[in-house]
Amino acid sequence: MTFKKVGGVWLLLTSLFLSLTLIGAYSYFTSQTQINSNTLSFGTLVMKLNGSYDTLTAVWSKTNMVPGDDVSGSFDVSNVGSVDAHALGLRFGNSGYNSANNPTLPNRLRLTSFSYNGQQLITAIETALTNDQPLATVSGITVTANASNGLVSLDSNSDNHLSLGELDNNELLIESPTTLNGLTHGTQAGVEIGLHFVPGSDDNIYQGDSVVTAITGTLYQVAP
Repeated sequence: MTFKKVGGVWLLLTSLFLSLTLIGAYSYFTSQTQINSNTLSFGTLVMKLNGSYDTLTAVWSKTNMVPGDDVSGSFDVSNVGSVDAHALGLRFGNSGYNSANNPTLPNRLRLTSFSYNGQQLITAIETALTNDQPLATVSGITVTANASNGLVSLDSNSDNHLSLGELDNNELLIESPTTLNGLTHGTQAGVEIGLHFVPGSDDNIYQGDSVVTAITGTLYQVAP
């Protein structure tokens, strides 16, 4: 036992040290086992076009188009992965302008047909626009847009229609809370898009022009 005087106070050091040493010297039984091979395997979400393609060229094409003409194109969307998707996004991009007037031409190309898996959606879309609703629903299929106010945000001229110009740099979203062909893995669905060249008083400025549109499709496991 040792005492030390510190500031007029005697402190007991040895017994405290001995006490701590004895406590740390105890030993206990242990038993150890091991759990191996904790493996997580992740699924795939893979989109193909027309069965097996990553890209398609010119699903619509028309030469010598004049005001009042219609054009349409169709393609199949397949989910060949192992997990389900719940939304398909179709993003539009317009280019190929060859005159100063051409950038306004896509606004005269009205979306008159838009079907998915055999279900025509254009009437529901235009009804939603008329009622200032951000989304349209028909037969369990919901159509909206990846924008702050959905479909309403796309209708820039408030005419209750959508044009190819208004779709430019925007994404239409086709969603389903349940199973839907083309979204469910191992299934496919057809998409059809139709446009109408709306006649106007300034049609002559578009003579000889052209519009090239790229459509980018994205399968989403969870709708954005």
